[in-house]
Amino acid sequence: MSEQILNRQQQLVKDYLDNLLANKAEDYSVEAALADASANTETVIETPLSAAELPKTGPDIEEFDLEDLEITLDLPEDEIEAIQPEPEPEPEPEPEPEPEPEPEPEPEPEPEPEPELNQAPVVEPLKCLIVKMHGIKLALPIKYLQGARYLNALSLDISGGADWVLGSYEDGGLNNLVIDTGLWIIPERYEHDLAGYEQIVKLRDSNKALAIDSMEGSQVIEESQITWNNNPKNRPWLLGTCMKFQCAVVNIPALLQSLDNAPEMA
Repeated sequence: MSEQILNRQQQLVKDYLDNLLANKAEDYSVEAALADASANTETVIETPLSAAELPKTGPDIEEFDLEDLEITLDLPEDEIEAIQPEPEPEPEPEPEPEPEPEPEPEPEPEPEPEPELNQAPVVEPLKCLIVKMHGIKLALPIKYLQGARYLNALSLDISGGADWVLGSYEDGGLNNLVIDTGLWIIPERYEHDLAGYEQIVKLRDSNKALAIDSMEGSQVIEESQITWNNNPKNRPWLLGTCMKFQCAVVNIPALLQSLDNAPEMA
């Protein structure tokens, strides 16, 4: 009888597991089934079983490997779909880089206006050395000057040369010419006996020096203070005049060009 109860309990457990697999566990209770089984059996006085009465194990019990056990869940399709893992969201595509803006074309330069006749040259304010020469004042732009020396400190070679050259002297291996400034600039008014040269002013990047009477100091002459020489053919050395300082502003590059083109021998 005890063996029958044991087999009955095993059957109830098996039925419970089957109901679990069939998703009917909520309608089935092992405890209730065991209680019913106990109520339907007669009271049995359990006595210990002898070794001969114990259930035999042997070839009747088939061994199996758990790895070979295949369990299939018989579930409705809607529930199978419910337990399926959600698919991973697809990565958002990277935004395409914005194209670089094309460089704007450079505006075409406006054509320069044609210079008007007799138009005054545009220059920066001139810092000038004011000198006296044969009764007139000359303004020499300082950026074209190299230095000044006293005439009596020079050893002049007066042999030969043009009449507008007072003489020459050696300086740094270079033969420099001392110009009779009054004769070159104002030949119509120049009187040789009245010349009072005491100093010379060396012109930069040349071998020419201008003979002068004296130096009066330096002045800054603004463009608006200059009356420009609109007819440089007659006096190419004259850049213009400045009434404020009562002087003639000398065009040093033009003066040098005319001196370089003149013959040194009369």
